Amino acid sequence: MVVGAVLYALLSFVLTGLLNVLARLFGGTSTVLELYRPLGLATPIYWVQAVPLLGSFLGVLAVLYFIVVAGVTLETAGGLDRPRAVAVMGILTGVSVFLVLVFFAMLGSLMIFRALFS
Repeated sequence: MVVGAVLYALLSFVLTGLLNVLARLFGGTSTVLELYRPLGLATPIYWVQAVPLLGSFLGVLAVLYFIVVAGVTLETAGGLDRPRAVAVMGILTGVSVFLVLVFFAMLGSLMIFRALFS
């Protein structure tokens, strides 16, 4: 549980940095800290994943809530209009989903390779 918290903290810095870079590419004027403060206040919602039996469903709802909060943060603190903020969040979400799928594809192929050749 401690390792997960440390990894989540590091991942939050990386994702906020990526969000800042994408926002600047689309004309935003914020700094990383201006984006990290409101997003950091929205992250305790992820504690709903600890609820037995409902944690995964509530986790998906928490991710959707966080995407909305990040979009509003890009609009207010980032100085972007709504279509640009939605585009930034769409790009970041798409890249994140792609990387997760690549990770699981590599993991699955390693498991298949090990099962076939062991």
